[in-house]
Amino acid sequence: MEQLWAWVVSYAPATDARLSDCVSAVLMEAYPTELDAIRAKEDSVVEWRGPAVLLNTHAKELQMKSYLSWDHLPSFTLAMKPTECTPAAAKELRALLEALCIAAFHSVQKATFVQDIINMASDVQEAVCEVLSQVSLSVSEPDAPPSPRPTTTMAHGAQETSPLGSQGDDRTSSSTRSEMHRLARENAMLKEEVTTLLQDAEDRKATAARLEADDAKRQADYETARLQMDVDMAKHERALKEQYRDLIKQLQNDVAIAQQKSHTLIHVETDLAALKDEMDVVRATAAKATKLEARLEKYKLKIDELPRLKECNKRLEEKNAELSDKVLAQETQLSRLHSVHRKLEEAKDAMATMAVRMSEMEATMARREHERLELRADLDAARLEAQRQQSLRDDLQATLAQLQDGQPVAISGERLELDHGMLEKMDALQHENSRLKKQLSAEAADRVESLLEELDALTRVKRSFETKYFATQDALEVMAAQCTDQEKTIESLRLTHADLEAQCETLQDKLNTTTTALATLAETHERSVDDAAQQYARLETEAAAHVAARDAQIQNLVAVGSAKDADMTVLRAAVASLTASLTSQTDACTALDEMHAALQASAHTLDTTLRATEATLAANVNELEKAYADHQRDAVAAETEKASLRSEFEVQREMLESKVSILQHVNHDMQHELEAQRAQNAELKSQAERLLEATAMLTEDVDGTRWQLDAARHDTRCMEAANASLALAIARLQTAHDNMANEWAKDQAVQMELHCEVAAKTETCAQLTADIDALRADMKTQQTAHDVLVDRNAELEAQVTEKAAVDARAVTLETALEAKTTALAETAGRLSAAEAQLTKLRTMEQAGRKYVHDLETHHAAALAAKGRELEFAEARFARMEARSRAAERERMQHHGIADARDPETDKQLKLMNDELELLKAEFKKLQTSYVALQTQLRDCSCRRTAAIAVLGQQEGLRRLQLLYEEEGNKLRELLLIKTQLVQDNHQLRCSSSTMAQELKLLKEKNSSLQLREARRERESTESVLGRKRPIDAVSPPSLGRPNPTIAAQATARPRSALLSAASTTPSVVESEPTCKQQ
Repeated sequence: MEQLWAWVVSYAPATDARLSDCVSAVLMEAYPTELDAIRAKEDSVVEWRGPAVLLNTHAKELQMKSYLSWDHLPSFTLAMKPTECTPAAAKELRALLEALCIAAFHSVQKATFVQDIINMASDVQEAVCEVLSQVSLSVSEPDAPPSPRPTTTMAHGAQETSPLGSQGDDRTSSSTRSEMHRLARENAMLKEEVTTLLQDAEDRKATAARLEADDAKRQADYETARLQMDVDMAKHERALKEQYRDLIKQLQNDVAIAQQKSHTLIHVETDLAALKDEMDVVRATAAKATKLEARLEKYKLKIDELPRLKECNKRLEEKNAELSDKVLAQETQLSRLHSVHRKLEEAKDAMATMAVRMSEMEATMARREHERLELRADLDAARLEAQRQQSLRDDLQATLAQLQDGQPVAISGERLELDHGMLEKMDALQHENSRLKKQLSAEAADRVESLLEELDALTRVKRSFETKYFATQDALEVMAAQCTDQEKTIESLRLTHADLEAQCETLQDKLNTTTTALATLAETHERSVDDAAQQYARLETEAAAHVAARDAQIQNLVAVGSAKDADMTVLRAAVASLTASLTSQTDACTALDEMHAALQASAHTLDTTLRATEATLAANVNELEKAYADHQRDAVAAETEKASLRSEFEVQREMLESKVSILQHVNHDMQHELEAQRAQNAELKSQAERLLEATAMLTEDVDGTRWQLDAARHDTRCMEAANASLALAIARLQTAHDNMANEWAKDQAVQMELHCEVAAKTETCAQLTADIDALRADMKTQQTAHDVLVDRNAELEAQVTEKAAVDARAVTLETALEAKTTALAETAGRLSAAEAQLTKLRTMEQAGRKYVHDLETHHAAALAAKGRELEFAEARFARMEARSRAAERERMQHHGIADARDPETDKQLKLMNDELELLKAEFKKLQTSYVALQTQLRDCSCRRTAAIAVLGQQEGLRRLQLLYEEEGNKLRELLLIKTQLVQDNHQLRCSSSTMAQELKLLKEKNSSLQLREARRERESTESVLGRKRPIDAVSPPSLGRPNPTIAAQATARPRSALLSAASTTPSVVESEPTCKQQ
């Protein structure tokens, strides 16, 4: 009841609601209008009255055994537990919740309830399925047919009434009327099913209309989205145009400023003649030129390193492409795993159906056990009858011997006249025995055929189960191969990581070489500075100050770079530790798989031992049965041995169950270990997140270094401005010498080239920073891909555990199926033994007929009367056959209606499939158009940076995830449709089974009517032959003087004794009069 409580609480309208509010919410979804009508009619304060009254109104539809009551139900809150209520309240609450569950899943809104139960826990699903299966079993079970065996009251009534009375006609007419009433009720039920199916068709049409409306709405949304995107594109173009206009205006202003500067510098040429005397100052500019050359050399070395960095970037891009391909391969594997999951779900459904079939087979086995006991009783009765016939044969032989010893003819004639009634009784017994033989042979053949059909069905079920079992094994092998592929990918990632570390080491070596070259260049620079300091002290001091400031900045940048390198080494070490932990986890997973395989092997061995013990037990039981058939005297000893063997088997079964429980405990411990491993995985994920935070801090430090680089660039610009002012002063001093003026012009041209090179190098530095950002983004994507792989590995492990549980359940079901098959084989052996005994009895009967054949010549007149009565009985039987044919025609009409309903459902299913295909095609078109628009938008708005490429990859992954989610939703909808179709098919099967039961009832009625006709015929013959017999005066006392008690028994029970063995089910044959009574 706790699971049903949880199912009802899931529909709570609010957090502070009561349980009755949850029940009312479920009923509002199932019967929205009826509950409001009941509440409007009955203004009651009792909170359970409305739901209980509504369910009681649908009691017949819900197959309720009794009406619901709410006298002991209190007001339950959601915080309470079902165990807190009284037993009476718990009983009433359980009945109400079961009726509510049946009403919900048999209502029009059953699809919504099925969708909700799919998302709930497994124990809740099992409880709901158990309630629904009980209802389906009660519906599918046919009504118990009336026993055709005649009762004592019927027998006495037959003695008292006349053979041609009207009481039998009244009984037949009442039975036919009851059959007609039952057929009318079944017709009404079929009409209700037709109405429900029509209602389902109308609901499906409404859903199709709703889907068309949704499609139209989706098309309108698509049009609005396209218009909005066009508006956004126009806005973006307008903004770009405004930016371009601003840039053009800024450039025009720069050109005007440059023109003004050129106009201001026109008089410099006139001042060159006055500055020729100051040629010595130009040497300072030469020293600065040498310094700039040294810096150019440094920048050239950095430019030489740029191709190598580009190659590294290309390699990283290639690895990124490989990783993306691997991600796609993993996605394909995930889709395959979805198919495997679907197969597992199908296997679960098949197992559920197998459980239902097993329960049905258990019921049939119980019924057959009862039939076996009845057959054994029949055999005992047949043996008694054989003994009676043997005694009767002995008596006949004695009488024949007496006749042959020399009795006179008159006396023999008198004796023949005296034994005339006895001979008539013998004739009647012979006729009854022939009819019983035919009936028993027909019934045995029918039973053997039914048993063979059930065995064929069991073999088919076993084969289907074996195919599904092998399919699941193949799926497990595929999953193992996928795990090996994932391990290979991890190994390849490790190799790539080692290659990256080697490249980093080579870059570190190159950095060391560059630092040594910088040291040598610094020494040369110091020597040149010392040489220039002797001639130009003033300018050299200022330049030295500037150079010292720049050197300090460069040293700071070098220190920051070394710190970043140290952080990178720490990150590499952390990545190495994570890879090591991942390898250890993979090793642990392999070890757990090996342990699981060992447990499976041990379970298989236990299963084989159990099968062997069951086979030995079956062999022992067969031997005991044979011993019981051969030696009836040792029956008590055989029963004791059988009980001992059963006790031993129970002990062995208990031992095996204890072993299974131990294995379950071991599996539980392994699950705890797996949970610990998962906790370790979570800790490793937290460590990875910390590392990501460290990388973020490093990025912030890199931004700080960039800011410092910008400051250094600003200082260089200031220095360039100072150099420009010095160049103007030098130009004023170069008026003395024309040659020096030309040289100064050449120096100025060289300086402009240097400025251009510096600008180009700054651009290359910006590109390098962008490449570094792209590499970091690639590292982040690789980390996310690694996390995704870890999650998928965990999911695969969970699926492996679920598959192991399914295998265990399959093994248990196989063992149960084999036990059932052995039991069926035992019953078949017993039936064969019973048939052998019946053949023996038939041979004995044939021998008795040979002895009695000579006496049949004296009863020609009686046989003629019997012939007339047989013609009358045949006429009645023909009438009964006409009635049965009419009932058969009605049944065929009902079946015609049921068969005519199948093409309509097929047509509706085809229409639904066509609509689904159209929706899929339209969805694919929308998807392609959306992808094309996204590509156009990306081409228009993309900028040539690595960050945008990473965003594009993320967008593609997001699209793939959305597609997978949409495909999953479509699969769920298809599964819902399939479940509805399966339910409809089940209802149709139930209706066909009810019609088959009706046919069976009609046949049994026909057989009962035949038996009644035979009984009346027998009564008429006995009434004709039941006259007084003359007493032989010469006969001995044992023959001439009958025993009064035995004679009374013979006259009181001849009819019931003759007709009791002609029933449809075998029963014990009553005692009949023998020749010793005469």
